[in-house]
Amino acid sequence: MRTSGVVISVLAVFAAGCADNRAPVANGPQPVQWTAEVASQTPSPDGTVLVDLHLKAVIQDGWHVYSLTQKAGGPTPLSVKVESSSLLSIQPEVQGPVPQKAMDPNFGVETETYSGGPVINVPVRVSARALKSGKPIEVKVRSQACSDKFCLPAKTLTISVGLPPSRT
Repeated sequence: MRTSGVVISVLAVFAAGCADNRAPVANGPQPVQWTAEVASQTPSPDGTVLVDLHLKAVIQDGWHVYSLTQKAGGPTPLSVKVESSSLLSIQPEVQGPVPQKAMDPNFGVETETYSGGPVINVPVRVSARALKSGKPIEVKVRSQACSDKFCLPAKTLTISVGLPPSRT
């Protein structure tokens, strides 16, 4: 009887030690929070409006996400998309800050990362019809967050951005 009590105690200590090294669970605190807002709107003669969205990340200390320009063969790079249709399109292209570059021993490649509070500029061409509809722009952000100890799986988040009312 005494032996089984020792085995149970050892297993409990082992399990508690393992629990401390687990990655955060999907529903738990997330190291990266994304928001988006309209930075400016520029009307065009063709009736469309170029809307500059600022996609902002707040990345916890000790964490980073991979840049828009991260090369293939390693971690998942940041990507930003809008539902492309006759109403909306990204034009000309999404732009981010200059990434920090370093050799990453976990992936065996040079990685490009953002940390802290990067702002990504997302220029979206919006038709007059879309502006009048009042529907928000749905921005899909895919990123992978890592610390120096582990990486979370890549995750896609949809952010709705309301547009100011049309003046036409």
